[in-house]
Parts: sequence; structure tokens; C-alpha cells
Amino acid sequence: MGDRMMSINLLGIDIAKNMFQLHGVDYSSKAVLKKRLSRDKLVEYIANIPPCTIVMESCGGANYWACVFQRSGHTVKLIFNNGC
Repeated sequence: MGDRMMSINLLGIDIAKNMFQLHGVDYSSKAVLKKRLSRDKLVEYIANIPPCTIVMESCGGANYWACVFQRSGHTVKLIFNNGC
């Protein structure tokens, strides 16, 4: 799993109340990570992966999580949901 974590270029996180779905791709857009984590495991997991770009929907709580992830060295992009 260590090699897979090293190759994550882009990590999408679906933030929710208790469980978070993660989907990571490498530089060739190949899926290298599909994981579901509880809130208490998420911070530790993100802190232990190499810096990457994390993408999340801009919704309640997204700004909080963006700050948490940036403190671990990640770049965070928030995507606006236009209701589609």
C-alpha cells in the first residue's frame, strides 16, 4: 500500500457527517485508492500520505476540512455545486 500512497496525485473526498469516501488517482488518472474512513481516522490518514491535491465539494464543513488538510501540506481545491 505504501507505493500506492506515494503515487496519489489527486484525491477526491466526499465529506459527510460521519463517513468519508476517498478516491485517489495517479498522474495518469489511474485509480490507486478507494477508501472509506470515519471522521476520527480521516485526519490521521491524510496527515500520513505525501502531499497531493485534494478536491472536495464546497459545502458545509468544507472550509474547516480544507484548513486541516492544508496544515498537512496538501493543496485543497473546493468545487462549487451548481445543483446538477
